[in-house]
Amino acid sequence: MIDQVELMRIVEQFRGDAVVVPAMRANVGWAAVSNNVVRDVPASGAMGKTSSFALGVALARPEERVILFDGDGPSHQFSSAFAREPEACEVCHGGPDHPVMEAYQTSVHGVLYYYGRDAEKSPSCATCHMPNGEHGHVANIGLGAVFTGAVLEEDFLPHLAMKRLTKSEFEANRNAMLKVCAPCHSNRFARESLERADAIKREADALVAESYATIKALYDESALDPMPEDRPPNPVVGHAFELGGQQLYENTSEIEQAFFRLFKFYHATTFKAAYHHSPDYTHWEGIVRMKMEMDKIRTEAKRLRSEMKGERR
Repeated sequence: MIDQVELMRIVEQFRGDAVVVPAMRANVGWAAVSNNVVRDVPASGAMGKTSSFALGVALARPEERVILFDGDGPSHQFSSAFAREPEACEVCHGGPDHPVMEAYQTSVHGVLYYYGRDAEKSPSCATCHMPNGEHGHVANIGLGAVFTGAVLEEDFLPHLAMKRLTKSEFEANRNAMLKVCAPCHSNRFARESLERADAIKREADALVAESYATIKALYDESALDPMPEDRPPNPVVGHAFELGGQQLYENTSEIEQAFFRLFKFYHATTFKAAYHHSPDYTHWEGIVRMKMEMDKIRTEAKRLRSEMKGERR
């Protein structure tokens, strides 16, 4: 299957002066290849409405060519009944980089829902994430929001690519989430459950911070093997040092691959499973694997420094 960015590079070659409308995640790939940004109309958060917007532009300006990179939203915009079922969410919200569907399926919420499929008795995804019929209510979970999660400003570390929240923003989001929990749970039970997940998120963040600092120190010492300048260029950042964000999983060092797994897979698994109340995924598929990768990073760091000392003798 062709890589998304490679496909976009081909489109860019023949784009000419066309208006390009990239939807949702296509924004990231297109931003990396576009050579005519003044003719780009990125649409983030449109969730199924981008195709209608692009069609409107084409009808209003028939002299213009309009290219649309659509998202998955239209696939479940036409049936409200289907959109309320977990299977509608499973297409995007699953897999090793954020197994939220797997976590939901192994949680008490998921087990009860699949047993009877009665949203009046047990919650589906839409019950908690779309209580008002709007996609995106996940932000109110607090530190579990978005792909890499969020962090309070006082806990912020510059090298962690996470959304920063003020204390007041966090409390507002948390209170909104507690209202979602209120029809089924007492305020104390819901708050304590979410606070336990907050603590797990902070523990996972600390492992990411330690692993990043370890590898960044090796880079500063020119001890990585190979160093970024000795590899094929990253298509987004070139030969710059990059962990997280646009980091690649190939043409890199063994210790950076360990960080890729720790951050891209197991960090997200740990905290997202914690907020979905799946002990199995939080522990065995999440924090345990994070700590195993952390041990590999510590051991490999010692080996690289030892080799470097030997070369200098």
